[in-house]
Amino acid sequence: MLIDAEGVNLIDSTATEMLLKLQTRLHKKGITLTFAHVHNRVKDKMAIAGVVDSVGADHFYNTLHDGIEAFENNNQGIKK
Repeated sequence: MLIDAEGVNLIDSTATEMLLKLQTRLHKKGITLTFAHVHNRVKDKMAIAGVVDSVGADHFYNTLHDGIEAFENNNQGIKK
């Protein structure tokens, strides 16, 4: 799952808690949570709350295109 966070300018503790719960639920289902366009101020708060560590710093992309490209590269051998 790739979340385009370009429009997210602020994040509070309720939102970071929700993201941690979402990460846990998705992980149990084998789904990787990733983000694109996360503003530095938002990412800093996500890091303090533990979201960046939970998701993995390598799952944050500067552009939506980079996130999609990473998904495609990681799923080349998967048959539908």
